[in-house]
Amino acid sequence: MGEPIKVDAACVDLDVSSVDRDEILRYLSHLLERRGYVGEAYADAIVKREHDYPTGLPFEHIAIAMPHADPDDVSESAIAIGRCPKRPLFNSMETPGDQLPVDLVVLLAVKNPESHLAVLGNLIQLFCDDDNCKMLKESNDKTAICRLFDDVLQI
Repeated sequence: MGEPIKVDAACVDLDVSSVDRDEILRYLSHLLERRGYVGEAYADAIVKREHDYPTGLPFEHIAIAMPHADPDDVSESAIAIGRCPKRPLFNSMETPGDQLPVDLVVLLAVKNPESHLAVLGNLIQLFCDDDNCKMLKESNDKTAICRLFDDVLQI
């Protein structure tokens, strides 16, 4: 893929309490901003892009959203992860008019546009594995969750 993607435990929240999509996107963007991975404008860009191009995806054992925006405000590639026990509604990537309650939001900040499709492909493989999904939904070990994402993203 060419560039490392930071998987920082400080950007992982395993109990996101909000059910408001835009609030969750801003919150996860802020986690990345606090660590210097993205600039202040990234949150607005994420919210706008998610509105225009929804990212909710259902898998057999987990529903996720993978919001992302243009790399203009990305300083260093990283992800923020939010597990959402209240299952907020995101519009479906496949059928944008449909709403999908998601278990996990993986907010992507990818600096190199050429890496973007490879990152998405690797994440989709991760979410197709039943054991990974079980771990992502149940584990309270941020380090183990970061390691799982790190292994998939650094191929």
